[in-house]
Amino acid sequence: LIYELTLKRKYEAKSNVVLREFLTFPELYIYILNSEFERYFLYPEFPLVLGRTQELAKVEEIKKVVLEKREPVRFGHTVVPFDFKGVGGVLLSLPLYFEYDFERPRVGRQRRPFIIVNKFIQYSHQPIFYDKEKNWGVYFYGTEN
Repeated sequence: LIYELTLKRKYEAKSNVVLREFLTFPELYIYILNSEFERYFLYPEFPLVLGRTQELAKVEEIKKVVLEKREPVRFGHTVVPFDFKGVGGVLLSLPLYFEYDFERPRVGRQRRPFIIVNKFIQYSHQPIFYDKEKNWGVYFYGTEN
């Protein structure tokens, strides 16, 4: 329950119910090319969260995997840039990074269009990285895939 406070009258408040959706027990697989990032996940300076501060995350495993380029591959349940050919889904605008300042709220910068690929498809427009263990294609943002 969230309360709205007003300064019009002393001690006046009214309730404002806000319905929020949240995921329970989500699994997130992160593929990173730079192995130096491993230490940031092993020894984070701040709690790992999935968005809001109450959405705490934990690292269960860090491992190196060998990916090979293939086509066609099973591909989906991911987010790709709008110009990624051969996929469809929900279009949304996302920031590339957030500016953190302790005195101000977080601000998303350099918004770009992305597509949520919410189901698996057989992707065959170009060879992309493939994780044999998980049996899915992997897209790396900002690199030649």
